[in-house]
Amino acid sequence: MPIQLTNDLDKKRFASALAGVCKTTIHQDPTVEPKALISKCFQKSSMSEIDIDQFWDGLSKVMVTAARKGWTHVELLEELKQPDFVSLPEEQAIVFGQFWKGEATNIRSSTAEATTFNHQLSHFTWRIDVKSGGGGGGGGGGGDDGSTDVPCALLEMNVADRVSLCCCKLLLPVM
Repeated sequence: MPIQLTNDLDKKRFASALAGVCKTTIHQDPTVEPKALISKCFQKSSMSEIDIDQFWDGLSKVMVTAARKGWTHVELLEELKQPDFVSLPEEQAIVFGQFWKGEATNIRSSTAEATTFNHQLSHFTWRIDVKSGGGGGGGGGGGDDGSTDVPCALLEMNVADRVSLCCCKLLLPVM
């Protein structure tokens, strides 16, 4: 069954609806209030609340499908012409394609970030240090004072989780 995107929006308000759906659905921007966006986009519309909700949900489905499949704006335009996928006026399909062309890179980044569940290396630095092999007697030779002059690699890695940040510092002897 095709997604029905029947609406009475002009090009400008349709473009605003696209931007709003993209911010709330794709980018998951917590600062955007969907109800405020909907009321702004549909303030001159004669559509009922049920029709507006169905339109908004349908637009979200189309955008999520296009993002997950990684469509270019040309591929999106081709799919928007398919009556078994979506029902959308041609002039709004063109606006959708133009919007997609401008936002495709950001949409791909947000989609990729949303599919990353593992930790990510957010910062990595290293250096070789001759004097910080650590005291305490066991180790690579040096004076009687427990110090060592064996080169040592110092690594600092910040591993970012989607929720928290952890920092790991390692001392590794250089061979």
